[in-house]
Amino acid sequence: MKYLLNFLYFFRNKKKTEIKKILFVRLDNKIGDSIIDTFFVRELKKLFPAASITLLMLSPYDAIFEGNPYINKMITVPFARGKWRVALYKLLQIRAEHYDLVIDIPWPATAKRLAYLYFSGARQIMSANNKGFNFITYPLFWQPEKHIREVLADGLKLLGAKNVDCSYELFLQDQPQIAKLAADLKPDHKKLLVFNPDGASLKSTLRDENIKKILHVLKNSGLFTTVLSDYKQRHSSAAADADALFTSKGLAETAALIKHCDLVLSVDTGIVHLADVYKKPALVLYSSDSCSVENNRVLFSSVTPSSKFLQAETVNAIEPADMLNLLKDILNETN
Repeated sequence: MKYLLNFLYFFRNKKKTEIKKILFVRLDNKIGDSIIDTFFVRELKKLFPAASITLLMLSPYDAIFEGNPYINKMITVPFARGKWRVALYKLLQIRAEHYDLVIDIPWPATAKRLAYLYFSGARQIMSANNKGFNFITYPLFWQPEKHIREVLADGLKLLGAKNVDCSYELFLQDQPQIAKLAADLKPDHKKLLVFNPDGASLKSTLRDENIKKILHVLKNSGLFTTVLSDYKQRHSSAAADADALFTSKGLAETAALIKHCDLVLSVDTGIVHLADVYKKPALVLYSSDSCSVENNRVLFSSVTPSSKFLQAETVNAIEPADMLNLLKDILNETN
């Protein structure tokens, strides 16, 4: 693939064009990554205020960019089998738009995505972890010691940015019913804690028996009013010690609940990044999963200073007592 694309690129007109039209490709099914991308889009618009920015995303993850004023156009591809057939059809539309800059930063890029980038027809391309591909104008490289937003900030600096604001930003519609729920649940002498037990894999998802143990410890502490988030609707049997069971009808409701809580306990970094949007401290439970625990918590950790983490081979191996101790530390730091 590399030699073929480099051969084709040898005959291409390599003159750079003024950046007036930008395509940002985000065909990843990760809520957390998309939340991090919100700062990238904002800072990109600051850098090229007159440019038109188009976002190519999987549906339903495009909901994260609902109401975002920095995006001029959204192209969505359904998150389903055969999505690449749809994406290839979109490629014909993309070529017709004559974008000056196409940005795609997956980890790592696949052969399909590299071909997609090349045949987009853009004169300037930003991508990551692709050594030796001559058509990549702005190459980025994964650095395990850096948080992912720092790597994205490096991409903006390659384009000419000087000072990059890395804070996340959402423009979701207000949810007054969630604000009322939070106000009703939260007595003056306790902190409202949102507890999310569902992760992206079995190793990072808490079992019902462990959820019950954690809820019991939280209740007996007398420090928290706990809302058990159950967006997958499978933990009702474990909720006896929770003060409320919350089944979200969408991202906006989950975000609103976190906005009105005091702190978060979660096994999922997507929820943690939502907490970062509203600068809510989080206790994050990590499993080793497919990458090393160290790199996972460095690359995708909370960026709120008072947030903390616990790690084990699986999240179910972490002791509830240890969780409570760190939650107390968070309260001491934030009071």
